[in-house]
Amino acid sequence: MPQPPVFELDPNVFHNDPYPILKGMRAEAPIAFVPALNAILITRRDDIFTLEKQINVFSSDQPDGLMTKLMGQNMMRKDGAEHLAERKAIFPTVSPKTVQNVWRKAFQRATAAVLDDI
Repeated sequence: MPQPPVFELDPNVFHNDPYPILKGMRAEAPIAFVPALNAILITRRDDIFTLEKQINVFSSDQPDGLMTKLMGQNMMRKDGAEHLAERKAIFPTVSPKTVQNVWRKAFQRATAAVLDDI
């Protein structure tokens, strides 16, 4: 796989307002390695949609990532069969139908209580 071009940016400027930089990246280097972030940024939706499904390009397995360090290796940091096995186990409790029929009223009550306290 070819290496993406390098795109230099100032992390402070990027942190304060990333949108102009991301717009420039989409025009100049939509997929680029950014040394200041030590990361490859993919800035176009269609590229993200295509590449996120390719485990050899975009793997959720990040053993040294902050999420893994804080929460341990979990479903969000697994690919393929390992991810699917955990997803199948949890899906019945978070499916759109379950959220609508079971969780919606609880969320509405909690939201109303918070808003009442404001």
